[in-house]
Amino acid sequence: MLRVQRHTHVLVCDSDPDVALRIRDAIVADGGAAIIARDGADALARLDAQAVDAVYLDLGLTGVSGLEVLAELRDPRRARAPVVVSAPTSGLDLIARALSLGADDFVTRPVDAAAVALRLRARSAPGLRSANLTPVSLRAVGTDSVPRSRTFCPACVTLTTPDSPSCGFCAAPRPLEGWPPVSESGLPHLGALLGGRYLLNRLLGHGGSGDVYRALDVFLKRYYAVKVLDVGGAPDAARVREAAEREVTALARLENPHLVRVFEVHDLPDDRLLVVMDFVDGCTLDTLIARSGPLRPAAALGITRQLAQGLQEVHDAGMVHRDIKPANVMIQELPAGGRFVRILDFGLVRLRGTLERDVIFGTPQFAAPEQLVAGRDVDHRADIYACGLVLLTMLTGVAPEGDGVAALARDRLAGVIPLVDAAADKLPGARDVVPLIRDMTAADPQARVQDLREVVARIDRIAAGRMDTAAWSTV
Repeated sequence: MLRVQRHTHVLVCDSDPDVALRIRDAIVADGGAAIIARDGADALARLDAQAVDAVYLDLGLTGVSGLEVLAELRDPRRARAPVVVSAPTSGLDLIARALSLGADDFVTRPVDAAAVALRLRARSAPGLRSANLTPVSLRAVGTDSVPRSRTFCPACVTLTTPDSPSCGFCAAPRPLEGWPPVSESGLPHLGALLGGRYLLNRLLGHGGSGDVYRALDVFLKRYYAVKVLDVGGAPDAARVREAAEREVTALARLENPHLVRVFEVHDLPDDRLLVVMDFVDGCTLDTLIARSGPLRPAAALGITRQLAQGLQEVHDAGMVHRDIKPANVMIQELPAGGRFVRILDFGLVRLRGTLERDVIFGTPQFAAPEQLVAGRDVDHRADIYACGLVLLTMLTGVAPEGDGVAALARDRLAGVIPLVDAAADKLPGARDVVPLIRDMTAADPQARVQDLREVVARIDRIAAGRMDTAAWSTV
């Protein structure tokens, strides 16, 4: 089950007792508390008797309606509690009315108890409670068709309005022949409204497991990143879907700030899955390196430290990322200075014990030797190896290369990583770091650093002795 913020007391009111029980179980299973109201009148009675931190409310209640309960909840004399409402897809007008009355979020029926628990958790978290939402037009909600009138900017693959003189994102001028229609983008989901609420308005990137878009939640007016996974072509699509949903559920339990949070997964028509995640406004580490060149040791170690902090929680939860590389590390420039790391693309994550031994996963340039040879066991130490190569890439400004997977596997099994020697010889400020890189990238997993906590501790020891060295200082 997905976690609700611990010690949150939730009032659950649904016309279907089985649904109410499932939602209660999802909340209680991870440390929350829930009480069930049988109907609208019972909900009002319980609200008078006990303060709650959040409310789940079925808008289809009979007798005292869900809207009447919501109106009472928004009485200025009551303490404001976040409210998540539910209604069938055919009741979108009802959802619009609820949002105008002050509901904070919604789900459509049939209800996914785990999704409700996650939304209650998000709405209950400090700073995430929304108020006075202005509902948008709901006429298009529920379809994922792309209106023919939509156009896009080919320079940045962002939706545009046909008469706009320039792109609102990259400022590229409108072509003389006008903005091209989205049908010419080659992207079937650009401009689509998926899951009944997410308008995909800009392509963020192509991944091995699907395309990633920036999406506007048309109800909450908030941006998310969404990945569209097409599992229809897989010979065992049902197993792929089940595995993806299991892994997304596991990832949604993680709360480390260095991880891009996963909020929910939607099962869409035509064998597609929609994974909704945090939208991170920044640049990837490979873009930063291409733009700025090699990083000073302090900057490179600072990024590696944050990367290790995030991955350690993944490992503690029994998971392995398997595709750590600069393109999957997002860098946010903080307003008061400094950089903040977020780890992207968990599309290749697997729970330990379920890793396939006959398939090669990940990006070869940053893969551990055991990932490059079919039949080898792969565990969290593959991520440690990749982190070592990412650190090396930051110091040298050059990604590891090889003449194909076979050559890379041969060299890495032999412990050959030429750039490590180059870093030791050419970067005097990084000499203290090279032993750490060697230990992180040992060919034998047993000889490798075994835990990212050790990496963090060694980074702290290195930094403590070099703070006053000019070659060490950050860029």
